[in-house]
Amino acid sequence: MSEIIKDLKSEDFANLFNVDIGDLNPNCKSLIDQLDFKYKLLDQNDRDRLILSILELLESPEPPPIGNQRSDWESRWSVILQNFIQSGYNISQLIPDFLRRKRPIRIGLNYGLPINYDFELNLHRVIHRWIFLRYLSDAEVIYEFGCGTAFNLVELAQLYPEKELHGLDWVNPTKMIIDLLAEKYGYNITGHVFDMASPDMNLTVKSGSTISTFGGLEQLGNNFEPFLKFVLSKSPSLCVNLEPLDELYDPANSLIDYMAHRFNHKRNYLTGYLARLRQLEKEGRVRIIKVHKMSYGLYLESYSLVVWKPI
Repeated sequence: MSEIIKDLKSEDFANLFNVDIGDLNPNCKSLIDQLDFKYKLLDQNDRDRLILSILELLESPEPPPIGNQRSDWESRWSVILQNFIQSGYNISQLIPDFLRRKRPIRIGLNYGLPINYDFELNLHRVIHRWIFLRYLSDAEVIYEFGCGTAFNLVELAQLYPEKELHGLDWVNPTKMIIDLLAEKYGYNITGHVFDMASPDMNLTVKSGSTISTFGGLEQLGNNFEPFLKFVLSKSPSLCVNLEPLDELYDPANSLIDYMAHRFNHKRNYLTGYLARLRQLEKEGRVRIIKVHKMSYGLYLESYSLVVWKPI
């Protein structure tokens, strides 16, 4: 049987984002056209073997649930900080290791193997570019909580040099990376050490700001209430969360959702956040603008979107 090669185009991304192709920003279309999104579709046997390996992983002790792994993140981001410095401040050194891999992927119901090593990185760039253009274009000040290596903030600084950016993470190497980005590249960006599990309520969030997280809430599990209380107290103009949203799975009727739901709980990733926002909306305290599960991932959908604002 001959190999079937898929190649994601603008129409595929419009479907992924659940928008009409005409609503896809030309800047985003241009980026899609520049990048390689070819992958080899897995045949039935390979697909079954991959699904079986995921089911076996769900029954194994590895990987363990996440917890308060501050020392782990301190170590990982310290390595990236040193590589960034030693490379002469090459921004490519800020790409997180979870985007530097070639592994099977799932888009919709299709499983495949990327042909380009940078497939996941390219997908990450397009998804974030679409969100930046659609939801962050009007913000004068943007705060990204749990910003990690500041890789997303570099993209924002290049896309919107006029905007004031703040990157917050719970370990100091992130702040040091951001300080260097401001010094070496002139980006309008400030770093802060901030613990989302135990927020500093005295941190100033400027009026009319947008608060964003891109996988930052994921690490909180069900302990998101302190951070949510912090956000509500600051009354931002908009909140944009790109996170695994457990409530969007239908494990009783979908094998893919069953596996993703199990993996989310196995790792103790974000749980109950969307349900809490929906409760707050019923109470008249917030307004939810968009909820969308992007059907992409391997073990779970990490790129599900909720956009909302306090009232």
